[in-house]
Amino acid sequence: MAKIMSLNALTSSEFPAATATAAGRVQRVILVDRHRLVREAVRFMVDATAEFKVIGEAADATEALPLIDSLQPDVVLTDFPLPDRAGVQFIAEFRSRLPGLQVLVLTALPGRENAVVAMKMGACGYVLKSCNSPELLAAMRSAAAGRPYLCKSLTEPKSQPWESEGRGRGIATTNLTERQRLVLRSVALGHSNREIARLLGVSIQAIQKHRERLCDALELHGTAALTRYALQTGLVSERTDLPLA
Repeated sequence: MAKIMSLNALTSSEFPAATATAAGRVQRVILVDRHRLVREAVRFMVDATAEFKVIGEAADATEALPLIDSLQPDVVLTDFPLPDRAGVQFIAEFRSRLPGLQVLVLTALPGRENAVVAMKMGACGYVLKSCNSPELLAAMRSAAAGRPYLCKSLTEPKSQPWESEGRGRGIATTNLTERQRLVLRSVALGHSNREIARLLGVSIQAIQKHRERLCDALELHGTAALTRYALQTGLVSERTDLPLA
């Protein structure tokens, strides 16, 4: 069973922001965000530094992948979620294209569980769009140095994300049917109902019924809760690439 990452172990005191970029050279950055205005604002801020330079922009993963291949960036600063990808599987997809690539998430989605999932998929950091520019630059310096970074608002002492759920914790995945385990694992990996239905050769309505029964059996509600449970129980291991067992 994969060891579950603790956000409390990834505090800014244990992983301080780097004071200089790798090897003292300018770090090449690709921005991925569906909103052009956001990309323009971040580009303006990043290009004003002597440490980073934006070399490309993309609205989604489909646009980003060929840019990663051709431009060979050091850091990808990406929104989450992306309009053409369900879940966070795209993070592992980005990293697989270029050895040493660092992926830093810049998102409007709060929640410690979201950061856990993103970093288990290979993100080096998770920053909220509500942060100020000094914090974003600190996160980018950490990314360039290969150090994890979590938004300050996520490092405040709180209960572990698994503890906040409170339900479903005592139910082992071995008590689920094989079909339920397959559906749960696919949901945790970010696949849509349509994709899961295609993989299992059933209707979308059948997958929706399976999800409802899973939630009832585990006393959980929603995709985020199911994903947390799959990670907690080890049904989805760190950086799993395949949708089904």
